[in-house]
Amino acid sequence: MGDLSDFQGEQIVGVCLPGTYVTKMVTLLGVFRAAVSTVTTELANHGMTSRAKRNSGQKPRLSVRDGHTLKTNVSKNHRTTAANVQAELNIHFEDHVSTKTVQQQIHKSTIHNTAATATPLVTENNAKIRKRWCDDHNSWTSDVWKYVVGSDKSFFTLFPTSGWVYDWRIPKETYKPECLLPNVKHGGRSVIIWEATSWYSAGPKITPNVQITASDYVDIFGNWVHHMVKMSFPNNDTIFQDYNWLIHTAKSIQSCFEEHEDALQHLPWPAQSPNLNIIEQQWAGLESRVRSRFPP
Repeated sequence: MGDLSDFQGEQIVGVCLPGTYVTKMVTLLGVFRAAVSTVTTELANHGMTSRAKRNSGQKPRLSVRDGHTLKTNVSKNHRTTAANVQAELNIHFEDHVSTKTVQQQIHKSTIHNTAATATPLVTENNAKIRKRWCDDHNSWTSDVWKYVVGSDKSFFTLFPTSGWVYDWRIPKETYKPECLLPNVKHGGRSVIIWEATSWYSAGPKITPNVQITASDYVDIFGNWVHHMVKMSFPNNDTIFQDYNWLIHTAKSIQSCFEEHEDALQHLPWPAQSPNLNIIEQQWAGLESRVRSRFPP
């Protein structure tokens, strides 16, 4: 019946009442035989057509206007709960609506309750410093950025402790070795990798056994980064970018930067800034390869 208009349904009923055959009705009205048969069957069994069922069932508790009001209230306060919305709505209703009704009406507006996206906290002062940094470096071309040596560190957990891993299996294969995800207590062993890289070449990759301290970082900078700069940028036109780690503010590290400032400029990086380091692409590839190993 969904492909017939109301007028066509009424035509079938009108032609059917005098006892016209189905074949003749199909020819006269230009509709499908199945549609005519459905209407005539409903008329014979129930005295009405299935078209009358469209208005059957309980009427919606909330009108279209109520739905718009709900959408507006939720859009103004994204952290509100369905219970709070229900309480505000029931102030204006004698016959109170349930929380489930409110949720269903909100879902009809394609609004769903999902986890908030995590993002670094940016204060007003952070925003001002970031804006000033962008203004100072707005004139830098891609050729200038090619001389920036970026550095970063990342942790890789050999046994994943979060996230879902899916596999195709039938119920009796639940405990097959290839369908299991091994895990260990306390997350298992993690590996720290420190790396420096530039447009022209990949720099050293260091895997310290323990957390990097300020003293370790001074050794890395003096023995590895400085050597990379001399090999790849002999004209002393290199710019070094760190990643705003807490130890970078140590006096020993600041003195190291000053000692090598003739061969290596230091690029300041405002706190809580987006990570524009080209190493991020390498981390993503390495993380994917680590996760693809089985067993871990």
